Amino acid sequence: PPASVATADATAVAARIVGLPNRVCAAFVVGLAPSAASGLRNAVAGDRPGLLVVTEVDAATAALAAATVTSLRRRGVPPRAGRVVLTHPTRHRCWGRC
Repeated sequence: PPASVATADATAVAARIVGLPNRVCAAFVVGLAPSAASGLRNAVAGDRPGLLVVTEVDAATAALAAATVTSLRRRGVPPRAGRVVLTHPTRHRCWGRC
């Protein structure tokens, strides 16, 4: 079952993730600012190497990149010929919290 932590304190969230049973191999974190999420990922990696930490910013970035690559392919642009660049991060709810 999902574990819930009702705080935006990255240190507390990291401690909770590190304390999860060893059978847990991934954590999806929602609600932290991008800088806090990055710090959380580094803190977890230091204590639990190999535990995958995915944030909402990661998920949104992957979705945006996939949509862009799909759009480029539909226009005949081959893979690796296009580049994805994020501009104006403040216009997106997730990236704007930097």
